[in-house]
Amino acid sequence: MLLNRNLIVSTALIALLALNGCGDRAEGFEKASGIPVADVDTDSDGLSDADEINSYNTDPKNPDTDGDGFTDGEEVNGVDSDMTTAVATAISDPLDPCDPAQSAGYRGYDKNSTVWQAANCDGDDYLNGEEDSVTEGYLSDPYDAKSECFRFEDHTYCEIDNAEGNVTWMDRALGAEQPCDANKEWSANRKCAGDYYQWGRVRSGHEKLSSSITDTQITSLVAAKSSRKFVTLSNDWLTGADATKTEPRITLWRDSTTGDICPVGWYVPSKAEMQEMIAETDAREHFLIPLNGGYRADDDGDLTAQEDVHSLWSSSASAAGKADTACHLRCKDTIATPSLCEIEEHVNAYGSMVRCIKEPKKSSAK
Repeated sequence: MLLNRNLIVSTALIALLALNGCGDRAEGFEKASGIPVADVDTDSDGLSDADEINSYNTDPKNPDTDGDGFTDGEEVNGVDSDMTTAVATAISDPLDPCDPAQSAGYRGYDKNSTVWQAANCDGDDYLNGEEDSVTEGYLSDPYDAKSECFRFEDHTYCEIDNAEGNVTWMDRALGAEQPCDANKEWSANRKCAGDYYQWGRVRSGHEKLSSSITDTQITSLVAAKSSRKFVTLSNDWLTGADATKTEPRITLWRDSTTGDICPVGWYVPSKAEMQEMIAETDAREHFLIPLNGGYRADDDGDLTAQEDVHSLWSSSASAAGKADTACHLRCKDTIATPSLCEIEEHVNAYGSMVRCIKEPKKSSAK
């Protein structure tokens, strides 16, 4: 996630410590002694300032100290208030953002509350403020541990686990604006098509469908990092000494530490991992259908078979040892089934989409 977790927690602690009377609170206090007036309720939350400070340690200037969407008075008294859209049905802790417990999809919280941001109401790997960020927006559900999303290169991606829970895929291809909807035709799914990478190239701009083409091959992997053009009219976009070896490009796409193609912690799946995915019904339902999106032709850079073919690169090179050929997943229907999906080999200059897989790597990956 993109927020600084230590900053969130530290800010929340400062906010809570401030409630112990270290500041100047002129409203609702005796000016001479600093003692709160018993019947004054500065924030109109149903609790007097005196009770908030002396009995509940809540903030007399904030009607919802913990930011959970219930006023302090609602939580202490268990009586609903018109001040909030959330409906109080019982007594709860006004200092605990996760009490009362909420179901997935709850959105009544105050995402600007530092106390709420520092909590983890669904018990997953992310704080509330990392899931619904003030700066990044709503990425995933802070009340649903199965909903995990993040931002990478100006796009939002979410995680999809297989039935066994040991493999996590991205819900869409790199560069896609949205995941595909299996219940809709391709005409309504065009935004789920992502970028079109040439095999073994890092993210450089060449993958964008709008990138210009060139028939001049790139001379090294280092030079490729700054080349924004899509290379055509050759089996391989690379030439020279680097083009004779496949291992550096395999390593590049399998490296989950750089963020050069997949986000840090993610990598391009191998042929073996894709074959396992094809065999899993739940993975097919979420991962394969009905993406399509075609491919970018290696001879002219044009988008081809957009409504008929689903194509994703793997990180595996040709099984035949050809340096200019690699493996990709190809499905030939909008409703993909194992019989219609297979691993094929294609020249490296072919432009295909990429969908990343999350660490830890599976033992079967080669």
